[in-house]
Parts: sequence; C-alpha cells; structure tokens
Amino acid sequence: MARIKGSLIHGLKVGKEYLKDFELHDHLTAGMIIDAKEAAEKVVPFEMHGSMRPVVVESPAKLGALILCRQVASIGYLAGPLDYDLFGTLHEEDLDVLNLYADLAAGALTSKEVAKRLAERAAKASPEVTQRGRDDSPCGDAGDSGAADDAQGRADD
Repeated sequence: MARIKGSLIHGLKVGKEYLKDFELHDHLTAGMIIDAKEAAEKVVPFEMHGSMRPVVVESPAKLGALILCRQVASIGYLAGPLDYDLFGTLHEEDLDVLNLYADLAAGALTSKEVAKRLAERAAKASPEVTQRGRDDSPCGDAGDSGAADDAQGRADD
C-alpha cells in the first residue's frame, strides 16, 4: 500500500512533544472500513409497539473520524491506526490538513488543488502560529511557490 506524506500545522501532542509529519495510506481496505463502521455503531433503546427494543445506530460523524484514524499510517513515531481519543486532541486546522490529504488519496482533489488550499491556509494562519514569529505551515513562506511542488511530490510518493 503506497503512502501520502504531509505535515500538520500544530502537531499531535504526545507527552511534551508535538508530532507533525504524517503518512496516510493511499487507499482504504475493506477491513479498515468494516472496523470503522463497527466502532461507530451503538445500541440504543427504541420504543416500538409499546415496548422498548434495542436498535443499532451509526454516527456518520464518528464514522468519518474513525475511517480517517484508520487511514493514518503514522504521525511522527506513532504507527497507525491513530487512536480515536488521541485523534480527538488534534487542532481543527490539523484535522483540515488530514482531510485534504485524505481527499487527495481518494481522488476527490488533485495535488494542485491541495497545494492551493494549503497555501490559502498558510496565508491566513492561526494567531498562535503567526504570533510565534515563524512559519510552521506545511507550505513554507507565504510567498513560497514550493507548496505546489511539495504537494505534487507527496502525491507521487
């Protein structure tokens, strides 16, 4: 299974360090999807004909998150799949980055579209990134044209 490489903006905090480099599997297997679907299900009571019956329901939001957890091959030294609770600690901008690369893997976006969106994100970086006095975005400097090359190179891996 090939992998797509990228970098998070803020990073996944593990202990005192932040892990930023990640790899995603370029496609999902049936097993990954089945495992995620099962983990997204829960049994809830439902009244039917005057009596309570157990019904299995699935959360679409949780399913999407669990599928992305399984698509993560690694973040830093952590091997995937990513633990769901640890996944929940990611900054929302890092979640957006992972989703962009997952869309690239799925063929929903081209590498140029990913590079454009990452460059747009870098141009309007969050205050905690810009206030540090350095550019931690995956695209380099705001005027850096390397973003397109970077995303293209990652897609070709």
